[in-house]
Amino acid sequence: MLLKTENFEGPVGLLLDLIERKKMPISEVSLAAISGQFLDYLKTFENLPYADTASFIETASILMLIKSRSLLPQMEISEEERQSIEELEKRLEIYKFIRDVSGAFWRQAGEFIFGKCP
Repeated sequence: MLLKTENFEGPVGLLLDLIERKKMPISEVSLAAISGQFLDYLKTFENLPYADTASFIETASILMLIKSRSLLPQMEISEEERQSIEELEKRLEIYKFIRDVSGAFWRQAGEFIFGKCP
């Protein structure tokens, strides 16, 4: 899915990557605008694309976590909330690892399929 905001135009994954690498401040991102665009995107389908929806929800969760931390850096949280945040962070690290590895895999597979493999 491609996003178009005042400060960004491109895929959702690229936006997340830029924010994670601190190339784009989260404060410049309207999560409401992104969510609205995603809902409009879903309306174009007769059947709900589950993989796209799951990926967007995960990416949106990451963006909300990053944005909430930037807005409330001194917020006190309970032990249960801290554990939930740590669990989410672990899941997000796994997701990022899988995303990176799958990209490398598909590049290698493409090279093999199209005869560019050594």
